[in-house]
Amino acid sequence: MDGNLVVLIVMIALVLGGGILLNFQIRHSEKKEREAQAKSAKGGSEARQAAAR
Repeated sequence: MDGNLVVLIVMIALVLGGGILLNFQIRHSEKKEREAQAKSAKGGSEARQAAAR
């Protein structure tokens, strides 16, 4: 029974650790995506201003 308990605890720890890492990866990719959208929006507005001149 002790061996099964250790395996259960290790499996739970791995699942929690994987979930935390996945959460960080998702947040990081969302941040990069927002930055890319902000850059493209900024570039587009600059091009429109130049065309208006």
